[in-house]
Amino acid sequence: MTMGYYIQTSEPFGKARELVQKYNGQIIEKPESYNDIPAGKALIVVVRNTFFEAAGFCHNEYEFNAWFDDPTDMRPMQFVLIDREIAERESGYK
Repeated sequence: MTMGYYIQTSEPFGKARELVQKYNGQIIEKPESYNDIPAGKALIVVVRNTFFEAAGFCHNEYEFNAWFDDPTDMRPMQFVLIDREIAERESGYK
């Protein structure tokens, strides 16, 4: 897994739901590739850890692959599309 850019939410769990509500996001199935992310949109991977969920911004193809290259990572994940401009601002992406 990667240590990239993350979006903070108000609670440690329920991050996908909050991204949908707060940023007009859409929960989707996992895209096959980075190129499947629509123009102007950003993929946020919400992964469940033991004590919290993390909402990671897949800002490029390298980051996308880093999330999914480990076949032993069995943590539950949800995938949310939000506007890329919002993802960049809220994650602190430079």
